[in-house]
Amino acid sequence: MGVETRWNDDESYARLHRLLSAAQEEARMLGLKNVVHLSNMALMQTVMDWEGLALENNVDAKLNAAMHEKARLSQERGRAAIKIIRQDA
Repeated sequence: MGVETRWNDDESYARLHRLLSAAQEEARMLGLKNVVHLSNMALMQTVMDWEGLALENNVDAKLNAAMHEKARLSQERGRAAIKIIRQDA
């Protein structure tokens, strides 16, 4: 994979991470526990895909380190805002 392609992939994953993080924060503020749980799973899968990790081959410490590092990297590149509108009100 070339350097330019890798940078584009990193930028795409960083953008996805920011959007998922913003959705998670909004869901947390609205008390939507299921959405928070689903966004946690989506963030974990995003980091695993970003790092090329396979869950069955990696220990928890390596995944946790990758989660923190990718959160830091995605936030360095900007912030995202998402507004969740509840339909059940």
